[in-house]
Amino acid sequence: MPRPPNILFLMTDEQRHDCLGLFNPDVHTPHLDRLARESLVFERAYTTNPSCIPSRAAIFTGKVPSRCGAPTFITPLPATETTFQSLLRAHGYHTAVVGKQHFAGSGIDHGYDYEDIIDSHMPPRDLAAARDANSYCRFLHDHGFRHAEELYDWQDRYHHRWKVDQRFHVDDFVGERGLARLDACLAQSKPWYLTVSFPGPHMPYDGAGLPQERHYTGKSIRLPDTSYADLAQKPAYYAQQRLSGNPGKSSSSPPTTATTWATTNSWAKASISAKCSCACPFS
Repeated sequence: MPRPPNILFLMTDEQRHDCLGLFNPDVHTPHLDRLARESLVFERAYTTNPSCIPSRAAIFTGKVPSRCGAPTFITPLPATETTFQSLLRAHGYHTAVVGKQHFAGSGIDHGYDYEDIIDSHMPPRDLAAARDANSYCRFLHDHGFRHAEELYDWQDRYHHRWKVDQRFHVDDFVGERGLARLDACLAQSKPWYLTVSFPGPHMPYDGAGLPQERHYTGKSIRLPDTSYADLAQKPAYYAQQRLSGNPGKSSSSPPTTATTWATTNSWAKASISAKCSCACPFS
């Protein structure tokens, strides 16, 4: 019987199809473009849910969010579900993960023999207190950082400017840890499955200050054709999240229409435009 194939699953967070140079010449992603050219590309693939936790739950279980018990933002998977990683492990695979997973407190068996889960999108404000949150926080603390402001300049909720060496950025760290774990997987005597899951380009957008910024300096980026009217076709909590950062955590009620929300929150207009353009420098 032939040996089962090894599997390497590379994942980014909130990276739309038009945030690849393969589909959008305004974006510089040469390594991903090369991978796509040498691979099979699904040009009509759609996420099961625009929110992180339910879309990841669908990947983990092979079920749409409404069937696996994680239908909306911050609805963790029930412990009674089974991840495909668990099935691979049960069939003789060594399973490992480095990077973001966002199980969000679920008691489910993740299904990994080795875990280095890093759900951070950015360094926490108080690195001294958060030292043991994950390997990334320990790495920063061990290199002398105690406050997030030592690593980036905070612009607003959506934008930061990086100001130290690239190797301290979370995506660079996940990439390096992923390479090290890949070497360990290659030394396995049995087939292996490895997830390397990058927290970026999920907001906050902190590509400014990194070396890749040079690809965008002085250039205009064409924005997608989106509008607030699109939200009128969605459940109310989508608009609520844009206002408060988390659905259901604001004392104000969601606006009755997308038009009302757009006209009364001018600050949000610029933010959502930046989010939709997602001209991330990571490649």
